[in-house]
Amino acid sequence: EYVITTDEMELLRGEVLVAQARRQDQVFLPLRRASYIKDTQNFPKRIILEITSVCNSDCTMCPRNALIRKQEHMDTQLCKKIIKELSEVGISGLWLMNLGEPLLHPDFFEILDYCRSVGNLGPLWISTNGRIFDAAMQMKVLEKPVDFFNYSVNAMTEESYKKIAPSLDFKTSQKNIRDFIKLKKSSGRTRPIIRVQ
Repeated sequence: EYVITTDEMELLRGEVLVAQARRQDQVFLPLRRASYIKDTQNFPKRIILEITSVCNSDCTMCPRNALIRKQEHMDTQLCKKIIKELSEVGISGLWLMNLGEPLLHPDFFEILDYCRSVGNLGPLWISTNGRIFDAAMQMKVLEKPVDFFNYSVNAMTEESYKKIAPSLDFKTSQKNIRDFIKLKKSSGRTRPIIRVQ
């Protein structure tokens, strides 16, 4: 038996599994159906759009350390032009992230608003290392219609975290994600789906 939901995360099958998990205080993540995958011809179904190559961390495993390229934010108008063209084609998912920290883009929330205004982009994904993810930014992310929110921790202990991301603070990172999860729960919203890695 599987947990199956609609694209709006309404339960279609798996009520017994969900009830059992709740009784045992287990955390469960519903699986999304793939009905939103568009049948695009000669065009990618999903797009990673790096809106900034700037990052506020120096993670030891990041390929940015070996790249020789200018660190800069994508011009907002160029970004909107690309998003409009993607919307006209119709895609099944847009990742507003890659090697940079997307929340550092000065027009990040304007870009996010634009994505939803044009539509036809599938689920929107963002990712952060959490360094600047304070209460004000958490509220903005929750108010915006992001579908998936990836939180990169990359370590289980403060000691290993310091080795992996020497310029970041483990306690701040932990506090920010915990605060965001609490804020989302108290709001009653189902989105974004939060993934901690």
